[in-house]
Amino acid sequence: MANKIIVIYKKVGQRPVVTEVEDDYKAYQGLVGGLFEFLRIDGTLILGMNEDGRMKKLPVNLKLDFNKTVSIHNNEIVGDVFITAEQGPDFRSLTEKEQVKAMAFLEEWGVAHRNVV
Repeated sequence: MANKIIVIYKKVGQRPVVTEVEDDYKAYQGLVGGLFEFLRIDGTLILGMNEDGRMKKLPVNLKLDFNKTVSIHNNEIVGDVFITAEQGPDFRSLTEKEQVKAMAFLEEWGVAHRNVV
């Protein structure tokens, strides 16, 4: 049985939440609904997203500003996402400080969740 880690999870159209998941490949696939890829957003923080989200025409979840965030090929991130922390080749739970930082990132760049109660 894999260890559990704390991540921040944001479904499309919803506010991000702190959640505990198995530190396991299949658990990450479950969060994003398929194969996943990562994008480093700050230091050891990484954003997990669906690798095939554009092909699957998943809805936009985040819109990033190239001048204020990481540089990627397109400023839109589609499908459900999560943020975790990297420790060497492995992932680890987010610290409380990292949770605050990750939540702020997702709140700032999230799409269509501001009217969700």
